[in-house]
Amino acid sequence: MFFLSLPFFGVPFSKAGLNRFTTLDKFDDWLIERKFDPKSNQIFCRASMPKYGSWFDARVRLATEDNELLMPNDLGVSYELSPRLREKLKVALENCRAGLIYTLKN
Repeated sequence: MFFLSLPFFGVPFSKAGLNRFTTLDKFDDWLIERKFDPKSNQIFCRASMPKYGSWFDARVRLATEDNELLMPNDLGVSYELSPRLREKLKVALENCRAGLIYTLKN
C-alpha cells in the first residue's frame, strides 16, 4: 500500500538528478555531479570544487571538452591538480556520462 501511494505524495528523492544537478561522488574536495534532462534525453556531468565558490562558474572546475583545469579570474588562489587526481576525475566523469547507473572503476 505504501508504494502505491508514493506517486501521490511526490517524494523528493524520486526526482533526484532530473533537471537539476545532484552529487554522485566526492574525491578530496571535488564533487562529481549529474543532471538528466528527460526532454532531450541527455545526461550532463560536471566536476568542481565548491570550496572556492557557491556557483558553478565561480568554482575551480574541469572543462567539459578536455578536462582542462579552469580557475575563476577573481579567485586569487593558485591550485594544482595532481595527475593521479585528474585521472580519477576523468574516469568518474566518463562513467557518469556512460549511462544512468554510475559505478567507479578503480
